[in-house]
Amino acid sequence: MIKLSNRRPCVTYDVQSGGERYHISVGINPDTAEVAEIFGYGPKPGSERWAILQDLCIMMSKQLQRGVTPRQLAAQAIREEGGAPVSVVGIMADLLCENFTTPPGPRTA
Repeated sequence: MIKLSNRRPCVTYDVQSGGERYHISVGINPDTAEVAEIFGYGPKPGSERWAILQDLCIMMSKQLQRGVTPRQLAAQAIREEGGAPVSVVGIMADLLCENFTTPPGPRTA
């Protein structure tokens, strides 16, 4: 797992899923310019949907920090027949692929 600095750049996106608006923030490792973590905001704080989103972001962040690529995350998301993501999970993974994909290759941590 990579060691992250206490302060790092972050980019926030607005997305919609299931009629709900989400703010997805992506933390960047300043040493490598790779995605280091992802945060999600949207459902009412304290609700079950909010808790699920927080758990999901923690799990996705840990995967990214262990070397899983955005493309690998996106490949695991459930999709409609045409390839569109069914949930905010796939939307977040696609957002990472569209904006932060680096060429495949060995990672050093």
